[in-house]
Amino acid sequence: MVRNRPEISITSITVYKPRVHVHIREDPNKLYNYMISLVLPDYIKNEGEVDFFPDPRTIKVKSGNSLTDYLGIKLWFELGSSTKITQHNITSEKCLGLKFTDWIAHITWSHYEYGQKSYFKDLLSHTQTKKLYF
Repeated sequence: MVRNRPEISITSITVYKPRVHVHIREDPNKLYNYMISLVLPDYIKNEGEVDFFPDPRTIKVKSGNSLTDYLGIKLWFELGSSTKITQHNITSEKCLGLKFTDWIAHITWSHYEYGQKSYFKDLLSHTQTKKLYF
């Protein structure tokens, strides 16, 4: 699919979690939101409106801010963008795009966690990868 649809962009971020401070690991959604904020704003900052289908885990972190709010703040105040983000709450069981994303995430996780390279190797030429080691 990614070979036939060059407009599809895949980016993965891998984190070496043992180096993440304990107080951040207590609310893992904060780390997840931070990781998303390192990638997504550059893809959407020039769009007028974006329909956003986040993983349900991003609805709220203990601090009270959702990922959509966090991204809006980064876009508007740090990047000077006026992109409007509309969040759609849906589970991956009901959304093919999220199912595809879950599949890609599982292939990436399996590669780093267990060294399973077969599918990841096929994806690698179509994927931008980032690693955070803190």
